[in-house]
Amino acid sequence: MPRKIAVIGAGVMGLDIAFEYVAAGFEVLIFDKFGSNPAFQKDKQDKMWRLLFLALKNRKLVYPTDEAIEAASQRITWLDSTPDNFRRLAECEAVIEAIFEDIAVKHKLIREIESVCDAPVSFLSNTSTLMVRLLAEASKWPERIMGFHFFNPVRMMKLIEGIPHDRTAEDVIEKAKELALAIGKKFELVPDLPGFLVNRLLLPMIERAGNLLDAGADYRKIDEVFKSGAWGENFEALQIINSHIAAAHSFLREQEKSRIKLSREKIDEIVRLGTNFPAGPFGLDEAIQKGETKRLRFFMGPVELCDLVGIDVAEHCLRMLRLQESDRWGEAPTVLKRLSAEKKLGKKTGEGFYSSVEVSKVKMANGQDYARVVLRENTVSHSTIKRIKSVFDSLRQENIEAVVFEITKCRGADVSEFPLAARNPELAKKVIGDWHAAIKSIIGFPKPVIAVVRGVAWGGGYELAQACDDILAVKGTRLGQPEVQLGIMPGGGGTQNLTRRVGFTNAFSMILDPQTEVEAEKPWVDEVLEEITSENLEKFIQGSWKRNRFPIRINGSVAEAAYLISNLKRKFVKNAPAAFAAAVVAILAGNQEYLIESGLDLEAGLVIKLFEQSAQDIKEGIRARFENREPNFTGE
Repeated sequence: MPRKIAVIGAGVMGLDIAFEYVAAGFEVLIFDKFGSNPAFQKDKQDKMWRLLFLALKNRKLVYPTDEAIEAASQRITWLDSTPDNFRRLAECEAVIEAIFEDIAVKHKLIREIESVCDAPVSFLSNTSTLMVRLLAEASKWPERIMGFHFFNPVRMMKLIEGIPHDRTAEDVIEKAKELALAIGKKFELVPDLPGFLVNRLLLPMIERAGNLLDAGADYRKIDEVFKSGAWGENFEALQIINSHIAAAHSFLREQEKSRIKLSREKIDEIVRLGTNFPAGPFGLDEAIQKGETKRLRFFMGPVELCDLVGIDVAEHCLRMLRLQESDRWGEAPTVLKRLSAEKKLGKKTGEGFYSSVEVSKVKMANGQDYARVVLRENTVSHSTIKRIKSVFDSLRQENIEAVVFEITKCRGADVSEFPLAARNPELAKKVIGDWHAAIKSIIGFPKPVIAVVRGVAWGGGYELAQACDDILAVKGTRLGQPEVQLGIMPGGGGTQNLTRRVGFTNAFSMILDPQTEVEAEKPWVDEVLEEITSENLEKFIQGSWKRNRFPIRINGSVAEAAYLISNLKRKFVKNAPAAFAAAVVAILAGNQEYLIESGLDLEAGLVIKLFEQSAQDIKEGIRARFENREPNFTGE
């Protein structure tokens, strides 16, 4: 019989924790407020299915077929959080709680569970700031309560902080350790202090950075010096680092009365595991004293980290710490409160301190302005494409001469989102509709739109550039439309805009050949430069105009086109996907007779039809991409 655990709370952390145990072979009971909201339960089930679909181990999919995913899903039971259902917790080795970070809410849950359970159950809380001793105050069996703190994203972060309070039983600690090791995590015991170890030392940095921003500091400059290694020479960055170091020195004193005590070396080790910093606080302190800070580069700065964690999460954690230690923690910085209130929560909403699509105005030498739009993501998610449309719609009201749309190292649409679209045709229809709405917004923009591409522009990244009136590329940039190899076809206007730019023969070669990738040159782009400077960009803007996108006629005879298509089809190792034929129809029919808007509508309809009728090909193409192998298409 498989081992069984329960996870209460199906938010981001709860689902990721549950997935880890499903992948380790456990049966998992997942509890949340599903009873009154079936759509909420369906959304969580879809997200779990996607996690299972994308699960990799040693570069191989853990669940390589729909049947394997279904078998794993059978080990998951979805339950409404009611007292009657909580009786089933008696079946489980332990309960992992991952609900909202609020002492009253957690107390209520503990009391509800204990009101129906005749025997004590090991209760492991994924609290990130609340002292476990405070949680245990609500329990009839405080010895069964322990902190079990995961880090986000759960799949990537190896650390679990184990937090026993003074009365936690030794067998509960051993069970927590065993459960952490069962999913390949590094289990470290830490003192039961507010924020425990990692967050107790990390959140002072977030607090200090926020206070500096409130005082007018430049968040981009702060993040940049952290990433470049110049933080040791920057006054503001040093203040942030010193808040971290000071918290670590205080921690050494504060832990003296705790059940668990850590050495400086162990503190550094755990903090590095929980933050991915280049050194722990004492290592950073030593580097400052020795003048060796330049060798320590952070993967991201504190403000970017705040965006990743979630601005609302950071602000809430600071409030929870102040609730427990009002003399130690001040009010959360105003900038965190403001962004939280505006629902600009960071990476999860596409906009926070940074945005997935950033906009600014640039004044040219002639006194006129152009808008600079920068795509900051290397893959274009569904939320990002909606953000792109919103940006171009809002710019229509601005007094500008042109838009410069910068696309750098863009690998295209976020392939990890495709499995759910293949499973749910209605979602596919929504996503394709939003892509085409963004593409049409760019095409129909009243002033010239100039794409600047650097590094690579593949798939949807290149399609965004094609929607622009002109494309400038830095020398060496690589371009491609590899969608057919994934069992789909270009769904962001590529079958129409590319063909009208480069002609039928080139469009067939790039879209239908699974291996075609080209270096940026004419006709794929309008101009290639060694470096794109403000001077040559302004010169280009002054000579730019809206692109003609009229229908075109096929070059040569239909027989020649048919011969080329037949040869391209033979390049597939086994069978060409159904998307191959659909792309041929979109290219031939869409570009000879239709205006661009009608051609785009034809493409959108064909892509949606593929998701409806050829889901197996699409899933096989995605699986092959993740396993780095040739796909075995069946035309289904």
